[in-house]
This record gives sequence, C-alpha cells and structure tokens, in this order.
Amino acid sequence: DELCSVTLNPKKEYGNKNAQTPRRGNPGIPEQNVDGGFLPHNITPLQKVRQMRTAEYNMLAQLISELKSEVRGMRNGLDCKIGQVAKRVTEAFQGFGILDPDEDLWTEQQVCERYHVSRRTMYNHRKEGIIAFIKTGSGKNCKIKYRKADVIEFFSSLNA
Repeated sequence: DELCSVTLNPKKEYGNKNAQTPRRGNPGIPEQNVDGGFLPHNITPLQKVRQMRTAEYNMLAQLISELKSEVRGMRNGLDCKIGQVAKRVTEAFQGFGILDPDEDLWTEQQVCERYHVSRRTMYNHRKEGIIAFIKTGSGKNCKIKYRKADVIEFFSSLNA
C-alpha cells in the first residue's frame, strides 16, 4: 500500500549499456491533480501547467489578471493616502515653524525673545554644550546663530 515515485537511473548499467533499471524514490504522499488523480513527486511546475486543461488554464489566467488589477488598485490607493499624510505632516511642521524655508537660522536675540530667556542663559547653554550653535566671524564681530529645529527640540525637551 506504500505510495512512492518510480524514476529511472540512467547511470546504472547492468550488462547491457542501454539498459535502465527502475529505482524507487522517497516514499510519501504524492500531489493530487485537479482531476483528483495523483501526480508523481518529480513533476516540474512546467509539466503541471502542460497537464492542465484549456479551461483550467483560462480560469487561472483570469484569476491572475484580476489579482493584478486589485493589487494595482490597492497600490494607487496607498500612494494617495501616503501623499495625503505627507502633506498633513509638512503642514503641521510648517505650522510649528520647523520647515519654514525663509527662516532656517535664528539669531541669539530671536531665540531669547521667543523663549523668554536671557543672553547669559543662552551663553551658559552653549558653554555647557547642551545646545548646538553656529558661530560666524571672530572676536566682537562674531554672530551666534541657532538652527530653528535644534532650538525647538532643545526647549521642548526642557519643558517635558
């Protein structure tokens, strides 16, 4: 009652060079065909397709076509949703003043006025290295500027 596949071993020779002897494969349950018959284990996917009837092939081709169109529709819907979310996030950041292209850097005076801190406090934060800054020039003519995103992040972490 044991089911197994039977294949020929072309390399094994028994007296006659053209003779081929059957060899037993690994026992197991073979695949069931669409008709309910059984297929041997060593059948390739291409051979499976060749054994299909024309009606089965047409039905499979139609299902694949429908699946492709559904995937395309889902992809277009996702692209639209992602675009909407990206637009909302950009608008939110611009509302907080993070993505304003006109105003990427703030002077020390602007930071002090917006966050109600003294210049000495900002100096102490710079010396302690807890806020990033950009120094242009040297000596008394130097200007200290801060990236807007760094300032917002710094002061939001102080208030948290």
